[in-house]
Amino acid sequence: MVRWNPLGEADLEDLFGRIPNQAEVGAVLHDADAVMRRLAQRFGLWEHAYSNRGYVLELVTPPCLVSVVEAPGDTVYMAELQQDADFNGWRVTARVEVRCTTTGECGYHVLATWPDSGTTHYTPLDAAHALVRASGWVDGRAAAARPRRAARRTTLPCPTL
Repeated sequence: MVRWNPLGEADLEDLFGRIPNQAEVGAVLHDADAVMRRLAQRFGLWEHAYSNRGYVLELVTPPCLVSVVEAPGDTVYMAELQQDADFNGWRVTARVEVRCTTTGECGYHVLATWPDSGTTHYTPLDAAHALVRASGWVDGRAAAARPRRAARRTTLPCPTL
């Protein structure tokens, strides 16, 4: 079951366990949050991405910190931090996706992936700093793509058809 908690209400121990520098890690995560909030505001969006448009940064159960901006043109900007599969560290990924608009809508198609996606970070602080870098990459992709999106709706041929 997935449970969504806004970052301000989340217990970071769910994601990182008990750590001595929790306040420092939390401050860095709030920096990543600030980058994505500015991105959402540039699109004129506010909170609650899962109500079709907006922004959300939440701790999801199972432990994963997800930052999402759903922008006009069915484009999604996402950065996430999660414990890696073997529980030896944390991975940060970032990507830009577009909603499939073909008949039968298969979901989303990835347009771009942050080059450092999937790298293992062995401390919570390193992982939090990576989330800031990933958020910056997402913001840069959005800044570069925004003029084109305003001119037309993004559609791609569906590779699953």
